[in-house]
Amino acid sequence: MPVAIVQPITITRIGAEINAAGQAGSLLRLGIYNDSNGIPGSLLLDAGTIAGDSAMSVQEITISQALSPGVYWFAAVVQAAASTQPTVYVVSAAQASIPMPTVNLSALPTLGNVRGFA
Repeated sequence: MPVAIVQPITITRIGAEINAAGQAGSLLRLGIYNDSNGIPGSLLLDAGTIAGDSAMSVQEITISQALSPGVYWFAAVVQAAASTQPTVYVVSAAQASIPMPTVNLSALPTLGNVRGFA
């Protein structure tokens, strides 16, 4: 998800809310990418992982990441979930600070339209 930062800040926590648990041992890796002409660029921060197998939980990782004004991409990637991935609450396109393209994954009809970059 792209986020426009308008003044220098230091982020002290990054997290996500797991709505439905994934398989035992599943993880959600969180991070921040620099912008590269409107798409995610180089990795700025790999914040580590939170548990993907803990339903209805809000989890945070303590960080200390300074951000200058500009656009940054906040990312979450499911790991260690070959059979059942966790369901994570996401920001809808209408809530995003910068419009994102839609990637239609017709091979995965249960997902419908997914926002992001491959």
